[in-house]
Amino acid sequence: MLAAMVVLLGGATGVRAQLPAGWQDLDIGSPSLSGSASWVNGAWSVSGGGADIGNTSDQFNFAYETSSSSAVILAQILTVQETDGSAKAGVMFRDNNTAGAMFALVAVTPDNGVSFEWRNTTGGSCSAAQLAGIAPPSGWN
Repeated sequence: MLAAMVVLLGGATGVRAQLPAGWQDLDIGSPSLSGSASWVNGAWSVSGGGADIGNTSDQFNFAYETSSSSAVILAQILTVQETDGSAKAGVMFRDNNTAGAMFALVAVTPDNGVSFEWRNTTGGSCSAAQLAGIAPPSGWN
């Protein structure tokens, strides 16, 4: 099982920076723009391009650490650049790094608030549920 922070459709690329020990950065599903991730002063910055996380195949940038047992992630999403109203930042557990892998994701978007998304079969369709009562801070750009 994999744990990660995710940003989708960031529209910007950057130089790959040093990541914490055990963490890796990978483009999933061959997005047209390569992504990047960095860890500076205790904060993640992840950018990338791609079609989406959903349907039967994903395209996005993924910063992750492999976990072979139960894992817990605590995260606070501070900003999401609004390159698209559905651009996503969040925390994801993923079965593997293929484009059609099973996953569970809690994501924040500029236009659609917070959602829980998942694919429960490899290469299968995705499902999503909006989380009512949770909204990103006003003034996000």
